[in-house]
Amino acid sequence: MKSLKYTGVFITFIAAAYYGLVFMAPKELTFQVNEDFNVPVDSVFSLMTDPSSLPQWVEGIDSVHIDDNTNSTIGKQFQIYYQGENSMIMDKVILSFQPNKSYSTHGVIKDFFEWDERIEFKSLDSLHTRVSTFVTLKSLSNKSRLFMYAEETHKQNVASNYQKLKSLIE
Repeated sequence: MKSLKYTGVFITFIAAAYYGLVFMAPKELTFQVNEDFNVPVDSVFSLMTDPSSLPQWVEGIDSVHIDDNTNSTIGKQFQIYYQGENSMIMDKVILSFQPNKSYSTHGVIKDFFEWDERIEFKSLDSLHTRVSTFVTLKSLSNKSRLFMYAEETHKQNVASNYQKLKSLIE
């Protein structure tokens, strides 16, 4: 009987700790990643702003479906299909598009999170480009709140994708 009592107390403690972590986790995370490329700004800009090229350099993307009903660049919608056992679909829309200067999107994985991304492109000279990416990640459910603790992991993932992009275009 004593062991049953201690087991109950232990399970209650574990449940309280888990829910405490979830409810204390931030609902939003903002971070920045910078990367320099040894190619002209128009080369980097054209590849980074073409949704169909994302599977070539962004880890985990299986495919991209572009909505043909949107003709202009701003407002263009597309879906990103992530591979894996628990595959996810992110609905994205282009919010701003200034050739060779900036690009921003808003993405949503339903009931999971929102991913807002603003990318600025700076030509350092005719052959070098600096890319600065500003990301805001918002949790849409309790199951995704724990991801808000992983700021360094999110930064490393974006930086790793940029390394893959560099090997593709440099």
